Amino acid sequence: PAAILRSRDRGAIWDVVPVPFRMGGNEDGRGVGERLAIDPNDTAILYFASRHDGLQRSLDHGRTWSRVESFPLPGRGPPAGRATNTGLSFVVFDPASGGRGRPSQRLFVGSADAAQGDHLFRSDDGGTTWRAVAGQPRRGLLPVKAQIDDRGVLYIAYSNGTGPNGVTDGAVWRLDGRTGAWRDLTPESEATWLLALAQ
Repeated sequence: PAAILRSRDRGAIWDVVPVPFRMGGNEDGRGVGERLAIDPNDTAILYFASRHDGLQRSLDHGRTWSRVESFPLPGRGPPAGRATNTGLSFVVFDPASGGRGRPSQRLFVGSADAAQGDHLFRSDDGGTTWRAVAGQPRRGLLPVKAQIDDRGVLYIAYSNGTGPNGVTDGAVWRLDGRTGAWRDLTPESEATWLLALAQ
C-alpha cells in the first residue's frame, strides 16, 4: 500500500492520502524520476508515473487519483512470478505551453520498462491524447531522468538499466519540444578519449 502526503498550510499540518497504485520505493529503479509532477500553470493537476499501474492523474490537488486511460502503457501490474520492473520513470510539463489560467498543454512521460518498445511519450492537448515521440535514441537505452528549459527543450539522461546496480552504458540527449529535433549531447567516454590519444 502507498500514500501521498499533502499539506494546505505550507507544511504545518499534513493529510495522508492513500493512493490506488504501488510505488516500490525500495525496488530496483528507485532513483529514476521525478515520478510526481505538478502543473506549474494549474496546481490542481498532478501526474504520477507509476511503477506498475500506468500513468496516474489527480485533478484536485492530490485528493483523488485515477489512471489516465488514454496513455499507451497501462502498466503490467504487480510482479507475479517475474522480476519487478521500473515502469514509468518521469513526467515533465512544458510550462510555456500554458499560462494565464490555462493548464500546460505539452507533457512528456518516460518509460524505463525494458519490455516495452517506445520509451518517450508526449501529449500536446493537456493529457487528453498521447503518442510516442519519433526519432528516439537507440534501443536498449532507457530514459531515467529529464528536465525542460524555458525554450521547451527537454534534456534526458538515458542508461541501459535503472540501477542502482548493473548500469554499464548511458547517454544524454536533448529534444526540442517545438520542432521535434533530437541531438546527442553524450560526453565522450574515457575509453574513447584514450583510444583517440593512442592513434
